[in-house]
Amino acid sequence: MTIEEIKKYANQGFLDGKTKQEIFDELKEKNLRTEAGLAKIIRRIPTLRARKKYKPLNITLKVILGMVIFAGIVDIIMHGAAFFPLLFVIGYICCFVGIIRYNAESYLGVALLTLGGLPQAFGRMFEPFEPLGLGDFVLFILLMVFGVYLNLKFFPAYKTVKERYKNPQGQTKFKEIIKFVE
Repeated sequence: MTIEEIKKYANQGFLDGKTKQEIFDELKEKNLRTEAGLAKIIRRIPTLRARKKYKPLNITLKVILGMVIFAGIVDIIMHGAAFFPLLFVIGYICCFVGIIRYNAESYLGVALLTLGGLPQAFGRMFEPFEPLGLGDFVLFILLMVFGVYLNLKFFPAYKTVKERYKNPQGQTKFKEIIKFVE
């Protein structure tokens, strides 16, 4: 199975009410990939329950990101297409598309892009003091916080635990088992 087929299978499993652990165990039995590789793929797919639970925050993130993209485009039109503002707008647009598709890297991408633009927003507040600069700064902080928070909630880490078992010779051994935290 390709990565896309695994994602389709997992999404169908979520629609059927299965957990990440159940889907992982089913796919693990088919020996498609290493357990760690399979766990990384499944980890990056948010469950339907998580999508419903954090839908208001996700919509808020999309709205704020849309406002930042719109303001960036207006700024580029009014002041000319400088390299860095254009680069940030393109990056934000790519992250926006990724967030619509629930791409794990896009949530962190928003936070990192915002972190890169934060000094500029902070500087706008004091040269000369502008209340709108404070608004930019607050929006950037919200983008960073929502991006990191939603990334942690949609794509929680899995744990590797050691479990005891007896081999055919009667010896007690340990094997590593991957468990998803829901």
